[in-house]
Amino acid sequence: MSAESNETVLLGRATAGDEQALADLLVLHHDRIVAQIAARIPQELRAALSADDVAQEAYVVVFRRIQSFQLAEHATFGAWLSGIGMNQLRDAIRNARAAKRGGGARRLDAPAGQEASVVSLLGLLATHSQTPSRSAARLDATDAVRAALAHLSDDLRRALEMRYIEGLPIAEIAARMNRTEGAVHQLCHRGLRRMAAALGESMNFFSRKE
Repeated sequence: MSAESNETVLLGRATAGDEQALADLLVLHHDRIVAQIAARIPQELRAALSADDVAQEAYVVVFRRIQSFQLAEHATFGAWLSGIGMNQLRDAIRNARAAKRGGGARRLDAPAGQEASVVSLLGLLATHSQTPSRSAARLDATDAVRAALAHLSDDLRRALEMRYIEGLPIAEIAARMNRTEGAVHQLCHRGLRRMAAALGESMNFFSRKE
């Protein structure tokens, strides 16, 4: 099967809800999209912005929108992905410049929406392991996170633990897991989505006042 035919098959499966097909599709485009983003990061922000992190945020958007993708409205999946990547880069540049001015921009490498809530819960677990809390709400939340992690496949669990609990960079995780950086990004996205579905009400912890 040609590369073009394979991409067409993956796209059809991805738009039908197959997350593995979408992950494989994004891996095919990862090097290209990261190179596009890297080439457009302003020189003065190269120390603050990572093309890989911007691509990761673009992938979160793709996972949320893929089932509404219509080929008739876009020249190709690659063009659609590039557009999302450029939009995320513009947001990242705006946030980075606001941060340099003291504008309090959000973290550039944090996923959005439900994925961001899961990342916060994983961070809570990391903090709890160092300084246990007596708060019943925090204990419930950390127990829920541990249970959700335990039900993930080994690869998904390891990727999330290394990225969001140990705080390792994508490149180091890729080396430890013997995977490409693009594959690690996809493991993280899939793991966050599955944890969001499993955790449900536990994510409301962050909207409560203790």
